Amino acid sequence: MHILDILPIDGSPPAKNYRAIREELAQYSSELAAKPEIIVANKMDLDADKKQYKKLYKALGSKKIFPVSAVSGEGVREVIEALWEEVKK
Repeated sequence: MHILDILPIDGSPPAKNYRAIREELAQYSSELAAKPEIIVANKMDLDADKKQYKKLYKALGSKKIFPVSAVSGEGVREVIEALWEEVKK
């Protein structure tokens, strides 16, 4: 699971952060990098108009991204359900 802040404190683009994580993972283990992933965009409570989420979604080639807010709990249940589905596989 990759958890990306939709608005990182350092101002870095979330898509760039995702790609850096994926690159490091692939360098560490191609087998690990090939496993299914769940992408979570956190801090959605700070992105009321979903502008940053849409930008991230487009930048990642329309991959499935779960929007969540750890503060409000919005979207957390959906992530838990997706994780459970992966575990069952």
